[in-house]
Amino acid sequence: MLFILPTLLLRKIKGDGKLLSDLRTRFRHWKLNQWKELVEDLEADIVRVHGRTADSTPPNPKSAQELQAFNVRRGIELISEGQMSRGSKALLSKGLSDIATNEAINEQMKSKFPSRKMVIPSPTEAQWNEERASIDREILRTTIMQLKSQVSPGLSGFRYEHIQAILFSEHSKANRLAKSTFDEVHSLSNDIVQGRLPWYFNQIWNESSLTALNKKDAADLETNEIMDCRPICKGEAITKVINKALYKPYMNKIKAGYEPSQFSVGTNGGGSQLIMEITLLLEANPDWVIIALDISNAFNEIQRHLRRVMENIELRPLWYYNFRDMMISGFIGLGYGPFIKAATYQMDEGIKQGDMEAMPNFCIGINQANKSRCKKRAV
Repeated sequence: MLFILPTLLLRKIKGDGKLLSDLRTRFRHWKLNQWKELVEDLEADIVRVHGRTADSTPPNPKSAQELQAFNVRRGIELISEGQMSRGSKALLSKGLSDIATNEAINEQMKSKFPSRKMVIPSPTEAQWNEERASIDREILRTTIMQLKSQVSPGLSGFRYEHIQAILFSEHSKANRLAKSTFDEVHSLSNDIVQGRLPWYFNQIWNESSLTALNKKDAADLETNEIMDCRPICKGEAITKVINKALYKPYMNKIKAGYEPSQFSVGTNGGGSQLIMEITLLLEANPDWVIIALDISNAFNEIQRHLRRVMENIELRPLWYYNFRDMMISGFIGLGYGPFIKAATYQMDEGIKQGDMEAMPNFCIGINQANKSRCKKRAV
């Protein structure tokens, strides 16, 4: 119920002018524990929206000029709020493709989520008995306090702002029960990362909302050319928060273990720093040559083996959480909230591009191949 509560209470139907009245009704049902009425109201909205969609023609996609104007407005808005990195990304954005209505894009996304190639081996007795990571209370609190606003939600519509609402200062007039909410979330987070919840919980924990991010401008497409898109999986807000708090104490260890061959692991703005440094090097040394290699669909096709985590003794406490996480074939939804459509494919292999733990896990998984490549190049 935690995952769908924001949708039950706070959803907004486009074109509906009675939001305040709807909110009062929903919160009244919630206070009276009238869950049946809340669910029936949600179902009625879904039927109404689907009916409206079926009777209307789909809107025309934004032209290149409209998309550029939107990106500029969005970029300026974010920069004015001090969110420089997100503002820069908005200015450079090439837009999104609609997976739910564009069958060619949907088939392209399906091809980027292959079936599992190898069975994940059962753990040994020693692995079962390894120390399991836990989440520090203050790290979790700090993580929640530092969350960015206006970040796209996962399937449930649950946002970072909802999570931040559980933090209260010592001087707050909130009652004891409200102030204890954070302690409950902290306890739940350790139940999750230490594997004390039933296995079926991980089916929900690993679900994602899929976005197709355009790799080029629509104006640059040739006739009948299909846009090439990057699949971005948006997990639940609470999942990202807990994973971030879990990995935070280990990031310096991961960084120390994989530099310098993997420069941007755990480095804020690492990718941008790398590009700027390469640009300066080439300007200072015009006779130099830089070779860029790109592994096609690497995130989604890297094998889900956990041997690399076990090889590093300092990272072994992360093993069991990753084991439960990777055993599950994650559900993929197109969109979010009450109007999602289920994809016909799942996240069965690889690492979800977009998840907080994706980058360190990918770097751990690819490190051996990367070191081998660097060694051969040196020879």
